[in-house]
Amino acid sequence: MTTSQEALDQLSSSARISLGDSKSIFITFVDLCGSTNFKTYCRERDIPDGIWIERQLIFLNRVVRGIQRYNGIIIKTIGDEVMAYFDSSTDSEVVLRCMTEIHTLFGDIKKYDKGLWRIESKISVDFGEIYDSNLQLLKDDIIDPVGIIVDRCARLNSICKPSEVVFSSSYFSILKPSQQLKYAKLKEEKKLKGIGKSELYRIQVGIIKTT
Repeated sequence: MTTSQEALDQLSSSARISLGDSKSIFITFVDLCGSTNFKTYCRERDIPDGIWIERQLIFLNRVVRGIQRYNGIIIKTIGDEVMAYFDSSTDSEVVLRCMTEIHTLFGDIKKYDKGLWRIESKISVDFGEIYDSNLQLLKDDIIDPVGIIVDRCARLNSICKPSEVVFSSSYFSILKPSQQLKYAKLKEEKKLKGIGKSELYRIQVGIIKTT
Protein backbone atom coordinates (compact mmCIF):
# COMPACT_ATOMS: atom_id res chain seq x y z
CA MET A 1 0.00 0.00 0.00
CA THR A 2 1.31 3.45 -0.91
CA THR A 3 1.66 5.81 2.04
CA SER A 4 0.62 9.45 1.90
CA GLN A 5 4.26 10.55 1.91
CA GLU A 6 5.12 8.15 -0.92
CA ALA A 7 2.17 9.49 -2.92
CA LEU A 8 3.38 13.05 -2.35
CA ASP A 9 6.90 12.09 -3.39
CA GLN A 10 5.60 10.51 -6.59
CA LEU A 11 3.55 13.61 -7.44
CA SER A 12 6.37 16.01 -6.72
CA SER A 13 8.77 13.87 -8.75
CA SER A 14 6.41 13.93 -11.72
CA ALA A 15 6.21 17.72 -11.41
CA ARG A 16 10.01 17.93 -11.12
CA ILE A 17 9.94 19.63 -7.75
CA SER A 18 11.04 18.58 -4.30
CA LEU A 19 8.77 19.15 -1.33
CA GLY A 20 11.71 19.08 1.02
CA ASP A 21 11.20 18.55 4.73
CA SER A 22 8.20 19.91 6.56
CA LYS A 23 8.62 21.86 9.78
CA SER A 24 6.31 23.23 12.44
CA ILE A 25 5.93 26.98 12.98
CA PHE A 26 3.55 29.55 14.41
CA ILE A 27 1.95 31.59 11.63
CA THR A 28 0.15 34.91 12.03
CA PHE A 29 -1.69 37.43 9.88
CA VAL A 30 -2.08 40.98 11.23
CA ASP A 31 -4.56 43.06 9.25
CA LEU A 32 -5.42 46.77 9.31
CA CYS A 33 -9.16 47.21 9.83
CA GLY A 34 -11.24 49.42 7.57
CA SER A 35 -8.49 50.37 5.14
CA THR A 36 -10.66 50.07 2.02
CA ASN A 37 -13.46 52.13 3.59
CA PHE A 38 -10.98 54.77 4.71
CA LYS A 39 -9.36 54.95 1.28
CA THR A 40 -12.81 55.36 -0.31
CA TYR A 41 -13.68 58.05 2.25
CA CYS A 42 -10.52 59.99 1.42
CA ARG A 43 -10.90 59.75 -2.34
CA GLU A 44 -14.58 60.76 -2.30
CA ARG A 45 -13.62 63.92 -0.37
CA ASP A 46 -10.49 64.74 -2.38
CA ILE A 47 -8.32 64.11 0.67
CA PRO A 48 -4.75 63.61 -0.61
CA ASP A 49 -3.69 59.99 -1.12
CA GLY A 50 -0.83 60.66 1.26
CA ILE A 51 -3.27 60.51 4.17
CA TRP A 52 -4.52 56.94 3.67
CA ILE A 53 -1.01 55.88 2.65
CA GLU A 54 0.44 57.41 5.84
CA ARG A 55 -2.17 55.58 7.93
CA GLN A 56 -1.26 52.29 6.27
CA LEU A 57 2.49 52.83 6.64
CA ILE A 58 2.16 53.73 10.33
CA PHE A 59 0.27 50.48 10.86
CA LEU A 60 2.78 48.35 8.95
CA ASN A 61 5.78 49.95 10.63
CA ARG A 62 4.47 49.47 14.16
CA VAL A 63 3.28 45.92 13.56
CA VAL A 64 6.60 44.86 12.02
CA ARG A 65 8.59 46.38 14.89
CA GLY A 66 6.22 44.84 17.44
CA ILE A 67 6.65 41.35 16.00
CA GLN A 68 10.42 41.74 15.72
CA ARG A 69 10.64 42.71 19.42
CA TYR A 70 9.46 39.18 20.18
CA ASN A 71 11.86 37.61 17.64
CA GLY A 72 9.12 36.94 15.11
CA ILE A 73 10.11 36.74 11.44
CA ILE A 74 8.38 38.96 8.90
CA ILE A 75 7.59 37.05 5.71
CA LYS A 76 6.06 39.92 3.80
CA THR A 77 3.58 42.76 3.86
CA ILE A 78 0.55 42.30 1.63
CA GLY A 79 -1.03 45.70 1.12
CA ASP A 80 -2.45 46.46 4.56
CA GLU A 81 -1.54 43.10 6.11
CA VAL A 82 1.58 41.64 7.74
CA MET A 83 2.34 37.93 7.40
CA ALA A 84 4.85 36.61 9.92
CA TYR A 85 5.94 33.49 11.76
CA PHE A 86 7.67 32.32 14.92
CA ASP A 87 9.92 29.29 15.20
CA SER A 88 8.39 26.27 16.95
CA SER A 89 10.86 26.70 19.82
CA THR A 90 9.07 29.94 20.79
CA ASP A 91 6.88 29.70 23.88
CA SER A 92 3.26 29.63 22.68
CA GLU A 93 2.27 32.17 25.34
CA VAL A 94 4.97 34.56 24.13
CA VAL A 95 3.39 34.47 20.68
CA LEU A 96 -0.02 35.32 22.14
CA ARG A 97 1.47 38.07 24.31
CA CYS A 98 3.03 39.61 21.22
CA MET A 99 -0.25 39.48 19.33
CA THR A 100 -2.31 41.06 22.12
CA GLU A 101 0.32 43.76 22.59
CA ILE A 102 0.11 44.71 18.91
CA HIS A 103 -3.51 45.79 19.41
CA THR A 104 -2.29 48.45 21.88
CA LEU A 105 0.32 50.07 19.61
CA PHE A 106 -1.82 52.73 17.91
CA GLY A 107 -3.73 54.60 20.63
CA ASP A 108 -1.21 57.44 20.96
CA ILE A 109 -1.78 58.85 17.44
CA LYS A 110 -4.43 61.57 17.84
CA LYS A 111 -4.84 61.97 14.09
CA TYR A 112 -5.85 58.31 13.75
CA ASP A 113 -7.68 57.50 16.98
CA LYS A 114 -11.34 58.30 16.27
CA GLY A 115 -14.12 57.01 14.05
CA LEU A 116 -13.24 55.90 10.54
CA TRP A 117 -9.73 57.34 10.94
CA ARG A 118 -8.91 55.08 13.89
CA ILE A 119 -6.11 52.54 13.41
CA GLU A 120 -7.23 49.10 14.63
CA SER A 121 -5.86 45.64 13.96
CA LYS A 122 -7.28 42.13 13.72
CA ILE A 123 -5.03 39.13 14.21
CA SER A 124 -5.14 35.39 13.57
CA VAL A 125 -2.68 32.77 14.81
CA ASP A 126 -2.16 29.10 13.92
CA PHE A 127 0.40 26.38 14.55
CA GLY A 128 1.43 23.32 12.58
CA GLU A 129 3.47 21.86 9.74
CA ILE A 130 4.37 23.77 6.59
CA TYR A 131 6.62 23.42 3.55
CA ASP A 132 8.91 26.19 2.39
CA SER A 133 8.09 27.81 -0.95
CA ASN A 134 10.89 30.38 -0.91
CA LEU A 135 12.00 30.33 -4.56
CA GLN A 136 14.89 32.74 -4.06
CA LEU A 137 12.39 35.60 -3.89
CA LEU A 138 13.03 36.23 -0.19
CA LYS A 139 16.21 36.12 1.86
CA ASP A 140 17.66 32.62 2.12
CA ASP A 141 16.94 32.40 5.86
CA ILE A 142 13.26 33.38 5.52
CA ILE A 143 10.59 30.69 5.15
CA ASP A 144 7.70 31.38 2.77
CA PRO A 145 5.28 28.81 4.19
CA VAL A 146 2.77 26.69 2.28
CA GLY A 147 0.33 24.35 4.01
CA ILE A 148 -3.09 24.00 5.52
CA ILE A 149 -2.22 26.17 8.52
CA VAL A 150 -1.42 29.11 6.24
CA ASP A 151 -4.78 28.83 4.47
CA ARG A 152 -6.62 28.31 7.75
CA CYS A 153 -4.92 31.27 9.42
CA ALA A 154 -5.91 33.50 6.50
CA ARG A 155 -9.52 32.29 6.77
CA LEU A 156 -9.51 32.88 10.53
CA ASN A 157 -8.37 36.44 9.89
CA SER A 158 -11.30 36.97 7.52
CA ILE A 159 -13.80 36.32 10.34
CA CYS A 160 -11.80 38.24 12.93
CA LYS A 161 -13.15 41.53 14.33
CA PRO A 162 -11.26 44.69 15.36
CA SER A 163 -9.06 44.22 18.44
CA GLU A 164 -9.54 40.45 18.40
CA VAL A 165 -6.99 37.66 18.33
CA VAL A 166 -8.46 34.49 16.82
CA PHE A 167 -6.51 31.25 17.05
CA SER A 168 -7.03 27.65 15.96
CA SER A 169 -7.46 24.45 17.95
CA SER A 170 -3.93 23.47 16.85
CA TYR A 171 -2.55 26.49 18.63
CA PHE A 172 -4.83 25.90 21.61
CA SER A 173 -3.54 22.32 21.92
CA ILE A 174 0.03 23.46 22.73
CA LEU A 175 -0.91 26.02 25.37
CA LYS A 176 -0.19 25.17 28.99
CA PRO A 177 -3.10 23.52 30.85
CA SER A 178 -3.75 26.67 32.88
CA GLN A 179 -4.10 28.70 29.68
CA GLN A 180 -6.28 26.06 28.04
CA LEU A 181 -8.59 26.23 31.05
CA LYS A 182 -8.69 30.01 30.74
CA TYR A 183 -9.65 30.04 27.05
CA ALA A 184 -11.71 26.82 26.76
CA LYS A 185 -14.98 28.70 27.24
CA LEU A 186 -14.20 30.83 24.19
CA LYS A 187 -14.36 27.90 21.76
CA GLU A 188 -16.48 28.25 18.62
CA GLU A 189 -17.05 26.14 15.55
CA LYS A 190 -17.12 27.76 12.13
CA LYS A 191 -17.15 26.46 8.59
CA LEU A 192 -14.20 28.12 6.89
CA LYS A 193 -14.12 28.43 3.12
CA GLY A 194 -11.83 25.82 1.61
CA ILE A 195 -11.07 24.39 5.05
CA GLY A 196 -14.33 23.02 6.41
CA LYS A 197 -15.60 22.91 9.99
CA SER A 198 -12.96 24.28 12.35
CA GLU A 199 -12.66 24.98 16.05
CA LEU A 200 -11.43 28.45 16.95
CA TYR A 201 -11.00 30.72 19.95
CA ARG A 202 -11.51 34.51 20.16
CA ILE A 203 -9.81 36.89 22.54
CA GLN A 204 -11.10 40.47 22.67
CA VAL A 205 -8.19 42.58 23.87
CA GLY A 206 -9.16 44.74 26.82
CA ILE A 207 -11.67 42.16 28.06
CA ILE A 208 -9.50 39.06 28.38
CA LYS A 209 -5.74 39.43 28.59
CA THR A 210 -2.84 37.03 28.77
CA THR A 211 -0.90 36.90 32.02
